[in-house]
Amino acid sequence: MTKTLKIVSIFLFSITNFYSQNLITNPGFEKCDKCNTLGRPWLEFFFKTTANDPVDWFAPSPGSSDIRDILTHTGKKHGGFFSIGKFEYLANILSSPLEAGSEYKFSFWLAIDSFSKYSLDEIGVNFQTGMPMYNDFSLVGVVTPYWTTPDGEHLPHRAYKQYSFNYTACGGEDHIIIGRFSGLSKGDTLFIGPGERPASVFYYTFVDDVELIKIKDAPELSPTKEVLLCEGESIRVGIKSGFVDVKWSNGGSGDSTTVKHADNFVVVEAKTSKNCPAITDTIFIKQKSLQEESEELFGAEKICFPADSFIRSIKHNYTSFSWLSGQMTDVIKISNPGTYILTSSNGCKFSTDTLEVIAGANVDNIMKFPNVITPLEMNNNSFAPVILDPTFKDLIESYELEIYNRWGKRVFESKNKDEAWRPDQSHPTETYTYLLKGVINDCENKIELLKKGTFTIIR
Repeated sequence: MTKTLKIVSIFLFSITNFYSQNLITNPGFEKCDKCNTLGRPWLEFFFKTTANDPVDWFAPSPGSSDIRDILTHTGKKHGGFFSIGKFEYLANILSSPLEAGSEYKFSFWLAIDSFSKYSLDEIGVNFQTGMPMYNDFSLVGVVTPYWTTPDGEHLPHRAYKQYSFNYTACGGEDHIIIGRFSGLSKGDTLFIGPGERPASVFYYTFVDDVELIKIKDAPELSPTKEVLLCEGESIRVGIKSGFVDVKWSNGGSGDSTTVKHADNFVVVEAKTSKNCPAITDTIFIKQKSLQEESEELFGAEKICFPADSFIRSIKHNYTSFSWLSGQMTDVIKISNPGTYILTSSNGCKFSTDTLEVIAGANVDNIMKFPNVITPLEMNNNSFAPVILDPTFKDLIESYELEIYNRWGKRVFESKNKDEAWRPDQSHPTETYTYLLKGVINDCENKIELLKKGTFTIIR
């Protein structure tokens, strides 16, 4: 019991740890390998420069954002940037790309430096795929943020406030940018003093303890991966709600579509939001297990040939037909006796039946007899009737072969139609008489078989 509890605890801890992993690299700005290089404990990110190797925080534009130690939320360092008058932005390389459709929670702590004299609202966050590098100082009108702090809610003066929001990823986003992305309008600024209002306005924002964690896995487009249908059936399948721009490979649209047995599969394409690339899923359509019935398809077990040159299946509720010979209709033309097998089906129900087509037969058209045998030759050293067609062998119901020498003495007798007489040296070269008696099934009639003749042994 104790071991079980330990395993469960470790498993739950692993899941919790996975979902609480912060994807922001150097989230508290505490690592700054290049700080103090100029005799000061802080560092400006100039365009395309960074504080650490490998890169975490950097400046995505010519404006020089910073790592400083003026006012921290936790630890000894924080990030910062100017907005308006001098535009700066903080960018971060995520530890791993975001997964399409997964939901993430972003949070950070913001404050305004008193040096700025003014507080500001609408600090924004944008997610990007690929390294963001812009030649413009200001990204106003260049980048549209996914989220901003509320309009009219000015950042606190030298006191941090946490802001957070949830984000559903398009997939592949591997960078964030933090900064002011919109121009000033009435009410966007607030004088925080002290003293006179300055002629030049520079807003400096403190940033600390940035966090981006996954809180929910991406939903599957379709909870159904496979449907089972009988021939001729159809069913409606759908995806989970919340997706946009839904398209189905069979021409359907919306959250559901109708699939048929004849479809091998259907592909659905949808977006998590209008600005995201589409994701796809596939639903496979497979045949249900067939249920065998015991219907008679012919109404008889045997028919005579050539009494009727066509075989017809008697009427049932079946819609599909498959003969062993390959034909796919309920009526076929026959040209030879033999065994004919038909499988008829409708949906998931089927029946299989067999019909024997029997040929009329007599001794002359099913066998012949040699008139000479040569015991010293390999290919002609025995005597027996030769069956002309192997299918006729089953028509012989009884069989008895007798052979006599010229003096009337019986030298061989057999009731096995597969047994032949092989003469030896005691049987001289002369003429012998054979007598064959038996019964043949001539279609639905039985015919007495009687055949008498002679043959000669030659050495």
